[in-house]
Amino acid sequence: MDAPLASLNRQQKGRLAETIVIATFLSWNFEVFEPEVDDRGIDLIVSPDLEMFYRIQVKGITRGSYTFFTQRQFDAATNGGRTAALTYVAYVRLDAKPAPETFIVPFSAWNGRSPVFVSRRSEERGEISELEHGINYSQKNALLLEPYRADTVLAELSTRRAD
Repeated sequence: MDAPLASLNRQQKGRLAETIVIATFLSWNFEVFEPEVDDRGIDLIVSPDLEMFYRIQVKGITRGSYTFFTQRQFDAATNGGRTAALTYVAYVRLDAKPAPETFIVPFSAWNGRSPVFVSRRSEERGEISELEHGINYSQKNALLLEPYRADTVLAELSTRRAD
């Protein structure tokens, strides 16, 4: 029986995605901290050793192929870009079968050109929007996400140490 994801509202889907990401980090023996206030685009702070800390922005998606965060969210999450190397997006495909898929993507993925990691402005009613950084998922470009599968990235992050 399929879970009734369609009946969940946006906040419920977001919380479900966060819960999946928390469980994923915990299964890799990371410490997980949740900020009391989400005013900087940071949903979680995680650490493999209480010396290195990573900032995580969680994005959960169902029935869609595109999700994004704004430049303002990027700047807040990375202290104006100064901590971008320690900031990741946890992208959860909630409706993937047989179980949700989780990817851990460094903010640096948006530095290059990719059909999956896109940065763009849109125009609506003659107004140009704030720059947004998106994940553009499709079956055609699904393989480009493979290096960012949670288990692959967490294996690497769990061995990094603070300098």
